[in-house]
Amino acid sequence: MRRSFAGAALAASLVPTTAHAQASGSATCSAVTSCGGESGYYVASDDRDKVEKQLDPLLKELRACLDGAGAKQVTPTILVRFDADGKPVATKVEASGYESVSCVASIEGKLVNARSVRATYVRCEYACPKPKPTSSAPPLIVPAPTAPAQTAPAQTAPAQTAPQGAPTGAVQQASAPAPEPPAPAKRTEKVWYGWQNLIGDGVSLSLFSIGLATKTSGVTVVGALGYILGSPAVHWVHGNIGPGFGALTLRALVPPLGLGIGLITGLIAGIGESNSIDDPGDPLFVGAVAGTAIGIAIPMVVDAVGLAYEKVDVDSASRRTPRTFALSPIVDVRRSGGLVGVGATF
Repeated sequence: MRRSFAGAALAASLVPTTAHAQASGSATCSAVTSCGGESGYYVASDDRDKVEKQLDPLLKELRACLDGAGAKQVTPTILVRFDADGKPVATKVEASGYESVSCVASIEGKLVNARSVRATYVRCEYACPKPKPTSSAPPLIVPAPTAPAQTAPAQTAPAQTAPQGAPTGAVQQASAPAPEPPAPAKRTEKVWYGWQNLIGDGVSLSLFSIGLATKTSGVTVVGALGYILGSPAVHWVHGNIGPGFGALTLRALVPPLGLGIGLITGLIAGIGESNSIDDPGDPLFVGAVAGTAIGIAIPMVVDAVGLAYEKVDVDSASRRTPRTFALSPIVDVRRSGGLVGVGATF
């Protein structure tokens, strides 16, 4: 009976001593200052050593402050975020509700003097070192019996959850790439350049008329060729290949067609008369001249009014610097012969 009573008394005396040692932490380990990255920031070794050396006395002072306030179970923690110059831009002391204690506030005010090598975000604690994980023998792996082959189900990406407080859909928005903005629509406008066709036709018809009046076949041929080829060349210069060949076809076919229609009309109108093509008063002569004039005018009107348009980008250099086109006659008379032609500038 005496031995049992003594053993029970010894066990009762050991219980409060062990509980007090676990609460204070000072009887079981030696606390040290340790720093690491916060919120995913990387902390280089030189940054960590420099910050730990500066904050170690402040964390010890904070430990003493919390012990005096009856907060021995609270781990002193300091958070400091440094800018690119190594100066603190945000500081915080975590004391689990004891932040309003005057000595804690004074320690937080001293953090403005801390410095780092580069920009980073550091969390420093004054606590017992964390025990290193003990290595153990790898577990014995027993191969499971071979199961019949089955088609593997389609793997799906693991679901991600948004951090607490983030709005719904934040994970989807973060993982999905941002859509590219649509390209702005190109602004174009139709620009009329028919005045260039009319200038070329005017020069060509003037040469043609001068050649007929002076009976100079070379000038007449140059005027006729200028009428047939000049306006299509204007379309091609502006990049309108189809309208250029359309104008060439009209100018090569419509004037002869107009001449034929005029001759037929003159013959019908001059039935019973001499029907002389050389007599200006004869219906045959009048019909031939009128039909040819109409056949020449129709391609000119179609070119200038219906075909002489191009689409130009409003902001392009071609819109700010318009193209120019001009035709000029070339006459070179020598003893051995002569040259008559048309020069184009564009």
